[in-house]
Parts: sequence; C-alpha cells; structure tokens
Amino acid sequence: MKNLQSRVFRVFQQLLPLLILALLLPSCGEIRSPDEPVPTALQIGYRRMFNHDRSELAFTPFAEAVQKSGSVTLARLDNAEDTGEGYAIYTFTVLESLYNPDGDKVIHLYEGNVGGTAAGSSGAVIPVAYQKGLVYLLCLSRATDVYYPHPYFHNFNGIHIAADEKGNIVEAVNADGRDNLKKARETREFFSTTTAAVAHVKTLLDAALPQKGQYRFSGREITSGDPAVIAELSDYIAEVRTDRVVYQNRYIKEVACTITKPYKGIFGLGSGPDPAENTIPPATDILPGHRQITILFPAGLDVSSGKKWLVFLYEDAEYRISSRTSAISVESGPVYDRFVATVETKMAVPPTPEIVIATPSPSPKVFTLLEEYRDPAGKNPDVRGWIRQEGTVIDYPVLQSKDNDWYLSRNIDRKKVVSGSIVLDFRVDIRNLTRNTPIYGHNMKHGSMFHSLVNYKTAQYFKEHPVIRFDTLYEKLEWEVFAVYVVDSGYNYVITMDFADDAEFQLFLDDIGKRTMYPMPFELDTDDQILTMVTCSYEFDGARTVVQARLKK
Repeated sequence: MKNLQSRVFRVFQQLLPLLILALLLPSCGEIRSPDEPVPTALQIGYRRMFNHDRSELAFTPFAEAVQKSGSVTLARLDNAEDTGEGYAIYTFTVLESLYNPDGDKVIHLYEGNVGGTAAGSSGAVIPVAYQKGLVYLLCLSRATDVYYPHPYFHNFNGIHIAADEKGNIVEAVNADGRDNLKKARETREFFSTTTAAVAHVKTLLDAALPQKGQYRFSGREITSGDPAVIAELSDYIAEVRTDRVVYQNRYIKEVACTITKPYKGIFGLGSGPDPAENTIPPATDILPGHRQITILFPAGLDVSSGKKWLVFLYEDAEYRISSRTSAISVESGPVYDRFVATVETKMAVPPTPEIVIATPSPSPKVFTLLEEYRDPAGKNPDVRGWIRQEGTVIDYPVLQSKDNDWYLSRNIDRKKVVSGSIVLDFRVDIRNLTRNTPIYGHNMKHGSMFHSLVNYKTAQYFKEHPVIRFDTLYEKLEWEVFAVYVVDSGYNYVITMDFADDAEFQLFLDDIGKRTMYPMPFELDTDDQILTMVTCSYEFDGARTVVQARLKK
C-alpha cells in the first residue's frame, strides 16, 4: 500500500507543472518570448491623428479661430467615454448648425486629455473634459479616415463655451483658457447667454473669407471606388496572405501578412529610391527580408489566418489600405476578378515606343557660378543655392543629397544638428527648374529654419510678406507668394514635379486654388513655375504647412 501511495505521489509531482501551466493558459493568452519585440501599435498606444496637437493655433484670436473652424454648431453632450488608449470620445447631438457644410447630426469629439481641469499660463482654468447636462457652442476641425465608421472632430484652438439648461453661459474661454471671453472687455457682452453668443458667432461667420473652414482636414484616402483610379493612386499593390493579428482596437487590426504576388511598389523600401544605390529597382521587386509586411486593416474585416487578399496600400509609418474599397478578399469572387483584371492591365509592361529621330537641339545654355556663392559651394559641393526673405530669419544655404532626409539632420559642414538644413528635393536639377520645385525645412520651436512659414496662416502676415528669394548657384530668382494651406504628410506635393501636359498641370494649379486659405493675389497659368516650401505643422498628427510662390515674370 505504501509503495502504491509513493508511486502516485511521484506521478503527481511530475504532472504538477503541466497542471499549473494548463490552468494559466486561458488567462495568460499567447505566450510571448521575453526577447520578442513589442508590436509598433502597442508602443504608440493609440492610432494616428488622435494625439491632436493644437499648439500651432494656441494664440489665435477668437474671431479668426471661429472663421477657420471646419464645423461650428450648438450641441448637447449625450455621452462621454474614456477609451483607455490615451483619449476620450465625447458624443454630441447637434441642436443648431451655424457652419456645418457636411450636415453632421452627431459629433464625435476626440480629446487627448481626459477629466478635470488645469491652470493655464495666465492662471485661467483650462477645461479638459466636457460635462453631461450642458450645451456647448463647438468650433471644431473635422476629419475622416478610411478606418473609422464616422467623421471625428478636434477642438483645435481650445475654444470651450458651455451653457446650462436655462441658456446661461457658465464658461467661455479661448486658446486653451488664455482668453476669458466672459470677462474680457471686448467680448463679455456676447457671452452672457447662448442666444447672444450664437448671434455673435453668426456675425463672425458672415464676415469670414470665402475659404472659411480651412482646418477641415481628412486622412490620406482615395475616395474613388473605381479600380483603375485606386490602382493609379496607390503606392503599393500586392496579393497577400494574412498570418496573424498583432494588435487591434475598435477601429483597426494590425495584421502580419506574407506577400504572395507583388504588383506595384518596392516593398520594404518606400516610394523613393534607395540612397545607397541611387537607383530604382523594377516596380515589383521585393527586397530581401520584406516578404513579410504588416498591414493596417479596418476592424470589421475578417482577416483570419490563411485568408488571401488583393490590397492597395500607402506607406507612412506602416502599410495601410488606401481606400474603403482597397482590400479585396479572394473569396469575393466577381469583385476580386474585376479588380485583379484591372491591376494586371494597368501593371502590364508598356510596348516599346517607336524610334523617333530627334530634331537638332539648340546650343546648350552656359551656366556661370555666381560670385557670391563661390565660397559656400566650395565649402560643400552639395550646396545648390540660397533662400532668404527680408524681415524673417530665413537666410540659409540650400543643400541637396541623394535623398530628402540626409540634410534634414545635418548642416552645411555635414555635422549632425537638430535643426538640419534647408533641403532641395533630390530630383530637382537647378540648371533646369521644372514646373514645381519642392524645398523642405524644419519648423524649429525657437524660430529658426522654416518656422516663420507657419505665420503665413494669418491674414496679415500673408499680406505683408509677398516675396521670397530662392537663388540657384547660377541665377538670381525672385518668387511671389500666392498660397498657404495645411495638408496630411501623404499629400502629393512631395511627388508632383513632372506633369504629362498642360491639362495635368492646370489640375495641380486648380487644386492649390481650392486648398489655399486666402484668395490668391493673382491668377496662375500653365506657363508659371512654382516654388513649394514645406515644413512640419501641428494641427494634427502628420500635418504639413505648405507655402507656394510663383517665379516672378
């Protein structure tokens, strides 16, 4: 009997670790090696555009902020939800639309700070949460994105106007609490009741520029459902197999995939050339080690392991689908067949063009290095010219490398510095400037480099700084500023330089006319040459301020 008990006890000792592991598995989920890297999505906590930064507009006067809003409504707070991902969602029902071009009935307002109040720099109390039972006069920016089932809004200037059930305004502040609208001499008469405040805001909107609502932005997304358009505008196209979901929330699934058939794009490299090679491989090449990629899908799609998809993608920080109809399941049958047929047609190798005997070209133009640029060009052969503007700090050499990133972190001496240099797009030939010449520079908070470009978003600065000089090493050139606007970092200012014909260039000019915040001071035509100056901006995650000028005739 003792021997039997002893054997049973030994067996129990051997099985005990397995029993403990079996009990732990349901609660622990996937066992992850301690050396396995954490997925990118988990590192950043929440997805793009929710870490909305309104510091760029922190001191905007109330009247200007109202006129730049993408949506102005009187709305009642119905629900507040802390997502647990670093932001809250406030759901409002629209009671009265003052400026609401999209006719929104419900507003989902995203705020990064959740709960309570804080003291502003002037001692004012800054509201960082909205309270149920109050009615709000909302002045917001409006956004949409392929991953989200509804438009979402941000309070970009910290305007906070709340009224009780009797219509008496209990709080009215602007610019994150810096301006107390209820107490300031210039505004207090307008902010005693909701009726008076609405009347005042309507007056401001009636006096606004035709391009009001400039900060109404949207994520980078192809809105067309035409397979040919989606294929044309997407950076990458491939057939993939889904392997596993590495992260998900209510909106997106970050999915590890294997490329089974590439159609377009150089996977793993991005849309630009390899700086080390300075050449562009064939469009369907997959770089070594990049057959596995991670793609962001909308949460509603079934991306179970082993499923096959035809995907049309952009690449910013990660690969993500480019439109609401750009992830096509193989199981969709006729829809999949139609998209595949379109892709295979568009990606087919074009026929070899007929040999055309060129007409004799005129004698080549002689380029002589300008005397004042001999020293900087001798110091660094990557110097391509100089950019300066009177009354601003802009007075810098312009450098060019094999890519657009190298000199953004280095000075003329090739030493690493935070402010970097002003960078000419790597595709520009200064001896043959084409219709669009892009230049990039950092927006340094202490005011250097291209920081002053963001001032063009105010009407007075736009009017008072109409000219900027960008000289090449061989020509003195003066440019007339005509446009300023804010875009997502994926906007095509970075890729549009060569235009097929005048009609395509005219579409480019027309698009600028729709985007610019202020009326253009002169008309553009297809004979014009454009200078596109780009710097970081903070209206939303990935924002860029673009200032454009025309070569003076």
